[in-house]
Amino acid sequence: MTYQRALYWLLLFFLALSIPRLANYLQYIYSDWYSFKHFLKYEVVLLLFASTLSLPVLFKGRLVNTYVLICSLSIMAYAALELWHVIEFHGFPNSATFFSIFSTNVNESWALIDNLFGVNDLFLILGFWLLFALLHRLLKRIQIPYPKLIYFFLLAISVSSFSALSYLGRLAPASIKNASFLGGINAYSSFLQEHNRFSELVNSTIIQPGFSRQNEHQDETHVVVIGESTSRHHMSLFGYERNTNPKLSLNKDIIAFKNVSSSHAHTFPALEKAFSFKSDRSPDLGIENGTILDLLRQANYKTIWLSNQAITGRFETPVSVLASKADKKIFSNVLSGHEAYDEILLDDYSKEINASGSKVIFVHLMGTHMSYSDRYPPDFDHYTAAPEDRIQKEDQSKFINTYDNAIRYNDHIIAELIAQLDKVDGACSLLYFSDHGEEVYDYRDFHGHSDVLQSKYMVDVPLLLWTNEQFRNNNTARIKIAELNAGAPYKTDDLIHTMADLYDVHCNLTESEKSLFFEQLSSIQHPLDRTQCKTANDINFTSKILCHRVNGIMRMHEVKDDFDGFEIDLTYQSSNNNFDVNHPPVESIGLSLKQLLATLDNPGNYHYWLDMKNLDSVNVIAAAKRLHSVANKLGITKRIVVESPRVECLSEFQDHGFFTAIYLPFLQDMSEIEMQRKIDSIVPLINLVEP
Repeated sequence: MTYQRALYWLLLFFLALSIPRLANYLQYIYSDWYSFKHFLKYEVVLLLFASTLSLPVLFKGRLVNTYVLICSLSIMAYAALELWHVIEFHGFPNSATFFSIFSTNVNESWALIDNLFGVNDLFLILGFWLLFALLHRLLKRIQIPYPKLIYFFLLAISVSSFSALSYLGRLAPASIKNASFLGGINAYSSFLQEHNRFSELVNSTIIQPGFSRQNEHQDETHVVVIGESTSRHHMSLFGYERNTNPKLSLNKDIIAFKNVSSSHAHTFPALEKAFSFKSDRSPDLGIENGTILDLLRQANYKTIWLSNQAITGRFETPVSVLASKADKKIFSNVLSGHEAYDEILLDDYSKEINASGSKVIFVHLMGTHMSYSDRYPPDFDHYTAAPEDRIQKEDQSKFINTYDNAIRYNDHIIAELIAQLDKVDGACSLLYFSDHGEEVYDYRDFHGHSDVLQSKYMVDVPLLLWTNEQFRNNNTARIKIAELNAGAPYKTDDLIHTMADLYDVHCNLTESEKSLFFEQLSSIQHPLDRTQCKTANDINFTSKILCHRVNGIMRMHEVKDDFDGFEIDLTYQSSNNNFDVNHPPVESIGLSLKQLLATLDNPGNYHYWLDMKNLDSVNVIAAAKRLHSVANKLGITKRIVVESPRVECLSEFQDHGFFTAIYLPFLQDMSEIEMQRKIDSIVPLINLVEP
């Protein structure tokens, strides 16, 4: 009976813990980077974890019963929330999740719940608990034969599989530390470590070695405006179809940097990198190595931190550390349960910019943080009708409209900050950027931001620089360089170097070549950015959002009204000189590419990503000629991308006028030695293709 009970709890724990992992795998089942083999590795770890939890059940007593109750309730609660996180964000909780939960104020927490947790989510959690109860009841009724044998068999399978995979170095990406409940504990531990690090840095002053200023300065007034959750993809200043920037677009003294992105889709890591020397290229640096506020203090600037975001409380964050370094701190949003519009900052702002002496004022806005409808007064309820050319449900239209209204109000606030600053004597500048962006049903059924579910809409941010006439006259050459760099790729993790040039505060860690005032910036390739090779061919399609695996006529006609293009899997058949629409090892349905495309009324209205499954040195010439024949008749040659892992075969398709792309293997599936060998074999092939 004891082994029957232990086996029962082992199976119940394992099944409950596996449901979120299965849901995550099904989300990416068609993805090449999340293979079934990796899913099984995670299951091995979960089986080991469940087996370990079940071991105390082999004993009897009241203490064991209490242990079982605590374990079952904990797993039932955590796994349900983990499942919700997976469904909502397509990934598992991490340290950023806990920063979002604990390092925020009550209003923001309720806004997050109000926006992301609906009736469907409640039913999801209740449904999971019901399933847990049903499994509990079902397993209780089943008398499994040979429970002792099966129990130790499962225990042996979990231990031996885990040990073998670990010994061979093939367990990755699974590990004990990211296994469900343990993954949550590990993520929370990481959050606490970061919190402790920030707590030690509060009120610390760092003297930077090698500090210097190049010029003598009269009284200057500079403003750094920190936006919140504002995507440049919803700003007409950057090409958005709605006029969400009616005021800023009229200001000719603004330089709008059009190709700027944040390193993160969360406030705290994004701002730590923006204001310190930590970056994607220098991850070992951080706030403890100095910030822009430390440099400003060395230069005898007075610094003021003016914020409409509430003080976070006992959990320190990069934002609270930065604010603590300012000479003066003003938080307008100090009352829990009350949030004011950003215009509440204007009176204090006016007093600070008109004070004597050189100063830098940091203005931290609520911006377009959710709930979007709470970010603007009724007078700015401008967009109420459903957005044109958008596929959305009624509730999606509501979120898009309120977000665009918040953007329009944000435009008003920034314009007002500039207007007041323009009246101040002396050289003045205003630098505005957003911590990160926001995705608002821009291409999928989701609104919000998450590093787990990151998209370009969550990280592409506005960056604006306004200067008054006196500043421009004193810095003509630098302003001209900034204007030339308006289209250069740039990340806000290098922003401290731009501010160092802007405020003339330099030290051993500042690098002019990472500044927007660096003359050759547009010609410098970010070491971690993707480099273009001949296979890219500068694919300037009007839309790069294509529907995946359109491998049938019915599938194509289901999605043709919702997408501008399709990804199609093909195998070339030498026997009949034709392309079979098929993704091996699935059995062929006998559909050719020509037959599939012929069902479209206007094939020239779409783009096509053709995933060639069997190109080789023997069939490539014939395949390229056949595709050219089919595409030429339909007039779609310049609308086709040919993809293959055989990069040496792609030049044949380039010669026929097609775009091409190399399919990279799933490197994470390989050992380090195999990975290096594969990389070494690919690089020369790419370099052989002449630009």
